Amino acid sequence: MKKELELKLVEKYPRLLKDYGGDPRVTCLAWGMECGDGWYDVIDEALHMINQVCIKFGHEDIVVAQIKEKFGQLRIYMTYGECDTVVLKIIECITEAALQKSRSCCELTGNYGVLCKRGSWVKTLSFEAVQDASHEYEPVNEYDKDAWEQRKKKLQV
Repeated sequence: MKKELELKLVEKYPRLLKDYGGDPRVTCLAWGMECGDGWYDVIDEALHMINQVCIKFGHEDIVVAQIKEKFGQLRIYMTYGECDTVVLKIIECITEAALQKSRSCCELTGNYGVLCKRGSWVKTLSFEAVQDASHEYEPVNEYDKDAWEQRKKKLQV
């Protein structure tokens, strides 16, 4: 993600992202948010909800450990400190919802996307992102492959 977008999130959620840019021996946020700009809104929404839960239940020790793309999906990892199981489950539901949302959101553009592959690499990408950037990615799902082929044919006409 672009540094300017990361810093915008750090400004909005300083307590949750307090380890941003920290010591790499201590936090994975030392390397920033390891995903594309298209997931900014998904991350922002998840962090907003997590922040509200922390405020409501008075948990100051819950922080983001890492934000990254893995297997074409958004992963938000947290450290909890002294956290009761109800709050833990709520935050796990929020991070799982973000993961599920990322499965249909292009990591590059934020538009509707599908899981695509290039060799052993996978990303969630939109048709337009793949066409514009001349990526060698193609949809994993046969239905999506057929739909994209139809769209390509229409563009060639």
